[in-house]
Amino acid sequence: MHTAFLSTLLLLGKIFQPDLSIKMEKISAKGGMYVLLPLVLLSLSSMVGAVDIIFYSSTSECSGSGTSFNSIAAQTCCVASGGSVLFTDMDACKTSQVYNNGGCDSGEVGSATGNICYTGGGFKSGFWFSSCRRRSLLGEAESDLTKCQSQAEPTGVVYTEDSSKGSWILKSSDAHELFSQLENLPEAEKVNWHQSQGADFSASTIVTTNVAN
Repeated sequence: MHTAFLSTLLLLGKIFQPDLSIKMEKISAKGGMYVLLPLVLLSLSSMVGAVDIIFYSSTSECSGSGTSFNSIAAQTCCVASGGSVLFTDMDACKTSQVYNNGGCDSGEVGSATGNICYTGGGFKSGFWFSSCRRRSLLGEAESDLTKCQSQAEPTGVVYTEDSSKGSWILKSSDAHELFSQLENLPEAEKVNWHQSQGADFSASTIVTTNVAN
């Protein structure tokens, strides 16, 4: 009886062997997906929680005319001259840094987490980085997340008449030229100018003021 039972098992094994092979191939393919998934997530991680950065002319508060960098990924250096710099869409795990040089690599004059307005004048560049996650998804050696990997161009111009109410934001690839036009306008005409250009209005965000320099 035992011999007949074993013979039956061997026969079933031969019959279903192709299915087992197919299943192994499927498992192998899934294994490849598991390897690729961290790579995909790692490439997207710098874009998660992108923030807005605005360089204003005013040295005392984040208001008036400004140059905006919208939806900026982590470790992206934003270069512009400003009397004050505003970081929004930030949280306790996002650290901003501002510099008095144009390369985000020396001359740091301020650093903080959360939504922040740096005042004091003389700003030339700034960026943010993720300060809570220190290791890559692949378990490799810790990378230096406090250094920039790329540089961004301004994406628009901003006018904030009252920081407690909100800002007019005009997005354009020609931000430098638009900012020159904006700066030459009387204050009373800047809101109308933005509206005539099709600018969007963004409600105010609660921020902390940090006097740098």
